[in-house]
Amino acid sequence: NILYIIDYSICTEAFVPQCPNLPMGERVDCFPDAGASKQGCEKRGCCWSPLDERKVPWCFFPTNRGYTAELEGTQNDYEIKAKLKRMAAPSLFGADIQELAFHAEMQTSNRLRFKIYDPQKQRFEVPHEHVSSLRSDRSSPISPTLEMTKQPFGLIVRRKDTTHNIISKLPCICSEVTLQPAPAVTYRTIGGVLDFYILLGKTPEEVVQQFLELVGRPVIPPYWSLGFQLSRWDYGSLTEVKETVERNRAVGLPYDIQYTDIDYMEDKKDFTYDKVNFTELPGFADYLHARGQKYILILDPAIGTSKRIGDASYESYDRGTAKNAWVTESDGKTLLLGEVWPGETVFPDYTSENCTEWWVDEYERFYKEVKHDALWIKKKKEKKTKKNPK
Repeated sequence: NILYIIDYSICTEAFVPQCPNLPMGERVDCFPDAGASKQGCEKRGCCWSPLDERKVPWCFFPTNRGYTAELEGTQNDYEIKAKLKRMAAPSLFGADIQELAFHAEMQTSNRLRFKIYDPQKQRFEVPHEHVSSLRSDRSSPISPTLEMTKQPFGLIVRRKDTTHNIISKLPCICSEVTLQPAPAVTYRTIGGVLDFYILLGKTPEEVVQQFLELVGRPVIPPYWSLGFQLSRWDYGSLTEVKETVERNRAVGLPYDIQYTDIDYMEDKKDFTYDKVNFTELPGFADYLHARGQKYILILDPAIGTSKRIGDASYESYDRGTAKNAWVTESDGKTLLLGEVWPGETVFPDYTSENCTEWWVDEYERFYKEVKHDALWIKKKKEKKTKKNPK
């Protein structure tokens, strides 16, 4: 893959484009918008060369546009680090980045990563628990997989298979709907971080395997979760739930999973159960397991702020408050209150480590009390939100 960074521009500066006789497949469109003409093309500092071919751009980028590359820092067999300097040329958007940083690394024998960014301005990049940098078990040098040209800056990525080398183009330029006769992927960007991973598998199956190795493999659902499942709001009591199960068993309906919705709870409070109407709930999973069935219960992770029956403490709420587990207003202190099934509620802030610890602890406590096979975590849209009046 060949990567070009070319800035696409209109200018009045004295700029002389270098326009060699490029092969048609290497012409990159410099006038992707309508109305291309010799005058308009040359005003952009681009090359004009009409052809009797509609799929080839007549106005294309010269070879003296883009960036030059200069190796930087200590190099090794597995990485390339370079400073990219913008070549003197007209500008379309203004505020062009004059210097960029380039970093490439051979992460595994079949995975290449390269990144282009502004070293003077830090940008937020989403962290990922699986995507990592170079590892201690480096197995393949970066050459000859990646070759960098210095003036203008460009990249050639070679993938070897049993028959031949494959070289294709991956231009990164400021244009869209671009007329490009060669196979290409075109980007139009005025900022941000360009971060590429190239997987070098020989077959689509190999590429998928390498991609999953990079981002993490999906969870394989249990076989029983693919079976017929029965759920209903407001059974009213565990007695009615069991009667429903028995009716279906009596007619030979092969269903695998029975649910209870949040009416099994005490006043619809998470991590509780109604000890009057669902008094035998702790043993319900065993009742289903005896006939090869599974039990799933539902949680709505909006936590009520009121006390339990008999003015007893709602300990799940109290422990969460002590852990600062709730979503707050922008001041980081005032609780964001809403109204969901239990009435006034707070909302777990799952971006917080404290909240994660609280949630896991509450779930483990409840699982020891009421055995079940899985959870359905169902979020209902709150009726309204309001600030903490306290």
